[in-house]
Amino acid sequence: KKNILSVMKILHQLNLLFFLLFLLFHSVFSQTAILNTEYQNVFTYQGLHVQSVTTVAFDKTGNYVASGDHKGKILLWNAQNGKLEQRFERHTGKITDIQFSEDNKILATASYDGTVKVWDIKTGNIIQDYQNPAVPAYDNVKGYEPTFVVFDTEHPEQIYFGGNNRKIMRADIRSPRMEQVWQTYEYSITSGKMINGNLAIGYDGKMAIFNTKTNQMMAQIGATDAAFDDKICELDVLPSKNILAGWTVDGRVLMWDIAKNKIVKSFQAGLGKGSSVFKFSKDEQFLLTGFYNNSARLWNIDKVNNALDVKEKQKLGAHRLSVKDLDISHDNSLLATADGNKVRIWKKVRKNSNDLAEEKPERQQNFVLNEKINLLLHFERSKDVMIDDSEEKLDKVVDYLKRNQEVVIELHGHTDNVGIPRLNLELSGKRTLKVKNYLVSKGIEAHRITIFPHGQEEPITSNRTEAEREQNRRVEMIVRKR
Repeated sequence: KKNILSVMKILHQLNLLFFLLFLLFHSVFSQTAILNTEYQNVFTYQGLHVQSVTTVAFDKTGNYVASGDHKGKILLWNAQNGKLEQRFERHTGKITDIQFSEDNKILATASYDGTVKVWDIKTGNIIQDYQNPAVPAYDNVKGYEPTFVVFDTEHPEQIYFGGNNRKIMRADIRSPRMEQVWQTYEYSITSGKMINGNLAIGYDGKMAIFNTKTNQMMAQIGATDAAFDDKICELDVLPSKNILAGWTVDGRVLMWDIAKNKIVKSFQAGLGKGSSVFKFSKDEQFLLTGFYNNSARLWNIDKVNNALDVKEKQKLGAHRLSVKDLDISHDNSLLATADGNKVRIWKKVRKNSNDLAEEKPERQQNFVLNEKINLLLHFERSKDVMIDDSEEKLDKVVDYLKRNQEVVIELHGHTDNVGIPRLNLELSGKRTLKVKNYLVSKGIEAHRITIFPHGQEEPITSNRTEAEREQNRRVEMIVRKR
């Protein structure tokens, strides 16, 4: 009897041990699965944004992504196949925010031209056009630029917006009227997000919660007249945890527990000084940040001993410039990152631990014969020094010429009409020669490239405005058979 009891006791202990090992294995396997879920670059939208992209945003389905640039152009892309679906081109200044309505039928956009516009997505028509009220200019701003626009989550027909005028405005998109609901006399309102039915804003060194029912500030944290490094420039939220997070000028993310009224997590996410949008996933499991050399970074968010723990999960490389804006689709399957005039779409893939897949290369670019192709190159003003992503664009020309040995190219240089015509002709010649020399340095035979400087003699638009002059400053390529 004693032997039987001893055997049963041993079996019970073994069962308990196996159960614990199972839990441990399951936990490790689950964590490994999470860590091995990574994102790969599947599309790169380029060529239609001449200026740097300043804002990107997925719609609520994740099927579409909108991008806005420094000159006010907004494009709507199919995030599944990379096709351009719609254009919104009535803004004239930097796009600072893009928001989709919950039903994905309406788009709200904010721009440094001083306006907030509401669009019908299907037709591309403007439903409402609001002029943000101005205050006297200060600190290198004009005093009317909106920095954010959001839909009220409880009243989807209402929007809130504000910015460098230090005001919060509310409007019903069924009416052209708007009303001021709050104002600060300190610094610009740099960002706005909805959290649990209220509006969160960042201004100066503060994060604050505006009660949309009482039109009163209900909570805030941070300092007035904060040091430059400590100023809040962007926001995002973890609604279920009642946490508002802010990005400081020096690249820190501060996570504010609103109920406890204290910062519960602070960590360095970016390098250098500057503003960068950061986004939490909708399931609140990870964070996407930019402004880190030429990459974006993913971070896992966990709770350890009742405290938030943030650990780096993946670097998203392949960017040639700093990532200035980004977004996460609502189902977390896609990411969007913007650098220069490109928007890159990243798709989630699950990788085995022994199968570390590499990023897919961007699609090869082809060019049409005998047509003028604006290479959209950028140079330092009045110089032949290429800047921004010009070399990356020329690398695609190099790849094309190596794949198509039967073609030759002409390079035509053009300038605007500012300055002395003779000097403009010389400048266009220097720039086309600089492009030719770059292609030759990459292995293209010099005899396949002919340059034609034109100076200011062949404008494609008038030179009345800076935007028009910018279009005239160009290097065009024509591909011909040998």
